[in-house]
Amino acid sequence: MRINWTRDMGWLAGLVTWLAVGLPIFADLLAHPLQISPWTGLGLVAYLLFGVFFLLIVSELLEPIYQRYPSQILLMQVVLASIAFLVNPRYELAAILFIITAAHAANIWPWRWSAALVLLQSAVVAAGIFSQGPSFLSGIVDTLIYSGFQFFALVSSEIAVREMRARTQLAKLNAELKATQVLLAESSKMGERVRIARELHDLIGHQLTALSLNLEVAAHTEGQKSKTHVGKAQKIAKDLLSDVRGVVSTMREGSVNLEAALCALVEGVPRPAIHLSLAFGLAVEEPQKAQALVRCVQEIITNTVRHAGANNLWITIETTASGIVIHARDDGRGHKDLRYGNGLSGMRERLEGFGGQLSIRSRPGEGFALDAVLPV
Repeated sequence: MRINWTRDMGWLAGLVTWLAVGLPIFADLLAHPLQISPWTGLGLVAYLLFGVFFLLIVSELLEPIYQRYPSQILLMQVVLASIAFLVNPRYELAAILFIITAAHAANIWPWRWSAALVLLQSAVVAAGIFSQGPSFLSGIVDTLIYSGFQFFALVSSEIAVREMRARTQLAKLNAELKATQVLLAESSKMGERVRIARELHDLIGHQLTALSLNLEVAAHTEGQKSKTHVGKAQKIAKDLLSDVRGVVSTMREGSVNLEAALCALVEGVPRPAIHLSLAFGLAVEEPQKAQALVRCVQEIITNTVRHAGANNLWITIETTASGIVIHARDDGRGHKDLRYGNGLSGMRERLEGFGGQLSIRSRPGEGFALDAVLPV
């Protein structure tokens, strides 16, 4: 069994709780094996199935199915807990299973739906308790106790989920800030290269051109001896001018190194695990296209964090004859009817503005895949 100790400590506590609920049931069955009725057997089967589903979720063996049908699995657990409690209400501790489902609901449902589920479960608890014929006051107190535990578990899980989302969002924003800083630094360097190149060309290049022209005129007006020396000077001036132009061309060809920006973008994102693969020496000459590439990767990560429910995200960036190609895929829940939201629409428009293209594939249970081409 593989447990993520940072993310699943709540699940581990729930597992221990489930085992504790079953202790009095099994102790009674061992002490009175001949008193097992069909209803008792049905409740025991429901209790065991509840635990099986719980174990499979914790060990992530059901992860693909859970990512695809989280609400259905939660409702199945609620039904099993209800059967385990209602068919054997004398095992009142079985109502504790509803505390586990209340905590589970906070991880997949909005607060209003989770609170409604707790109220529904409280009604089931009340029905089971009053079926045993206690006094009205005793039944109300017991129901309120179990309801209070459910709401406590729900609120605690909701706070933990919101804190985790806030940490994830903060880490993502911090990574985006680092990537933007790298882009700004590279853009600043590129602007400085262009400025120096322009000054070299306008000042030194102009002077050397004038010198070459003057020496060429002198070569036609002086004697044979002077013409030899003037010719050498003319050759030196032309060579120097050629060298200056070579320096200018080299400086203009400087490109933005994207590796630092992209690595900064994926750093600090705790979930999903991002596997980034970059082409060797990946670089883009134009700062605007470099920024577009980084923004596309940023949007891929944002969509995966917010909507995919994935454990892993693979991003591969390679250079081809068509330009720079981004391949991205995750192992999330996928979507049957994929729609272009603001993020994907903005990515497509940004790529098409440079003559690029975007294609997306997604199916339920098969994650999300994206291919983007940016001509350079």
